[in-house]
Amino acid sequence: MKRNEINIAVYLNETADEDGGSVEGFNLIYQEKNGKVSLSKMAEPLAKKNNPGYMMNHYYIFIEKHLTDKKIKNIIDKYKKGNVYSKMSVWYDITVDNEEQNDTGMLDD
Repeated sequence: MKRNEINIAVYLNETADEDGGSVEGFNLIYQEKNGKVSLSKMAEPLAKKNNPGYMMNHYYIFIEKHLTDKKIKNIIDKYKKGNVYSKMSVWYDITVDNEEQNDTGMLDD
């Protein structure tokens, strides 16, 4: 995917419990459209968790790419031929309470 052809939105809920449930809703903390950032609160520090019942930061990350009719037809044709394997991964480094958490990521395989 080319960065200037996708939209990215990141939502954060700072009141999630261990199961991902929450008291409060999600807030938009990052938005990028076609490679142009319109909102970024990613560098802002997160609040310290004082309530032991709610201890997780729950993120939703959306990556959106609009496809032309030609690209959709190409995907359908490849699917009909049996070519259905896809893979996506995102790797990043984060710091929590001044402790580096390197090589964190997501993999959809």
